[in-house]
Amino acid sequence: MWLVMWSGMEGRRPAVVLPTSTVIVQPSPFCNIDCDYCYLPARLDRTRMSMESVRSIVQFLFGVTEFAPVVDVAWHAGEPLVVPRSFYRAAFAEFARLSDRGVRCVHQFQTNGTLITEAWCEFMREHTMLIGLSIDGPAELHDRHRKDRYGRGTFNRAMAGAKLLAKSGIEFSVTSVLTVDSLMRPDLVCDWIEECGITSIGFNVEEIEGAHLTSTLAGDDATALYRQFFSTLYEFTKTHPEVRIREIVDSRNLLLRPTSCSFVNGENALGSILNFDVNGRVSTFSPELLSIAPTSRYRSFTWAHVTEDDFSTFVERVTGSAFYEDLAVGVAACARECEYFGVCGGGAPGNKFSELGTVTGTETMTCRLRVKTLMDVMAGVLEREGEQSHRHIRGRAPSRQQRVAEPHGRG
Repeated sequence: MWLVMWSGMEGRRPAVVLPTSTVIVQPSPFCNIDCDYCYLPARLDRTRMSMESVRSIVQFLFGVTEFAPVVDVAWHAGEPLVVPRSFYRAAFAEFARLSDRGVRCVHQFQTNGTLITEAWCEFMREHTMLIGLSIDGPAELHDRHRKDRYGRGTFNRAMAGAKLLAKSGIEFSVTSVLTVDSLMRPDLVCDWIEECGITSIGFNVEEIEGAHLTSTLAGDDATALYRQFFSTLYEFTKTHPEVRIREIVDSRNLLLRPTSCSFVNGENALGSILNFDVNGRVSTFSPELLSIAPTSRYRSFTWAHVTEDDFSTFVERVTGSAFYEDLAVGVAACARECEYFGVCGGGAPGNKFSELGTVTGTETMTCRLRVKTLMDVMAGVLEREGEQSHRHIRGRAPSRQQRVAEPHGRG
């Protein structure tokens, strides 16, 4: 059941508050390396979250109306391993109190891997955590963009961390950022995946977001390169079925889901994702909004503080904001104008604002690549395999073979 709350403003529509499924916590904005595409503006800031703030976050969460059966608690928005294990032991114990609400928390780190030690592996194993490693492929690609503060590549240190995890029997997934360098060498990426025995990997595009104001993917050739990259990766998975590529699996599931199943984009849904920065400020929607400076139109991207406000106050402030009003306009425009809305749900507001300066807009470079181009690639693949993949993309006609095979009334 979704909670419907009135904002208290005359004439404003009710707000639908989704069950919370993801909690992002920033233990520190500091990062020990200096990737040139990072969106975080304060990654030299060594501030650490206090345990008092952690307790206040948990108390704030007790006021949340509804949770998903399992809640992912991601320690993110900085390098999580710069904060000592003693902090996480105490923090995890605080979050365990949410079991009184029937909530099962699964903790996860997204780490650059360079600080992983045997002691960290023991801690991760003890707490049955989900671990994501940020590695951009082989050294030739990774070290162009993921350098330390002395300008040195970090590939060898990241892979040493990966080997420690594997040695300790800890499963992990890999997240790679796609720059134009990566898109031009899908062969290198495939060879690296095979050589390293990676079985789970996802690819983020190099976004214009937060402190990162330009992208190597802004050129006219990016769409063709992106299409060729994922076409190559799909062929790779046919001979390496043990490898789960997030974009291929997720897009396939979206395209082949029953027409009765609607798609909700959590980054546009109030309450689905709750974000807490190192100082206890609270946001929702895209996690990247925590790091974006306010504007004259959007006076804040955080709407509560865990030591001062409760969840109902937070919802009232969100729904009474110009940001929320504009977000609804932008999602409605996407629904009206974009044939890919059924597999996207209106884009990511953090990305929309960073590229367009507003959340009322529609297409961005990021959605053009990771939604439209990717879905076109996968729809084409699935159609060639005889699947009915056109039904969630408006205006996309099925192949002639499908039109003959489908009974009347199916679209």
